[in-house]
Amino acid sequence: MATKNKITIELDDRTYRQLQEFAEKEGLLPEELTRQAILEYQKKQFFKGLNEDIETVKRDRPADWQQYVEGQKELEATLADGIE
Repeated sequence: MATKNKITIELDDRTYRQLQEFAEKEGLLPEELTRQAILEYQKKQFFKGLNEDIETVKRDRPADWQQYVEGQKELEATLADGIE
């Protein structure tokens, strides 16, 4: 089981009401909704970084990107052959 730490954060009235409202709507405690929001943000940041890395490879290493694309095409062709 994860260790729980108790902290206090200050929220403006509007944000506090929204947190309560959203948590109630989802049937969650506010801290559970907060945890989910943090996980979603973490996922968003991961994919943002991944997309930035892909764009860097496309821009700075086009031959490597083309090799990757060709490899993906080959993989897709093997998946479409019906053999498992």
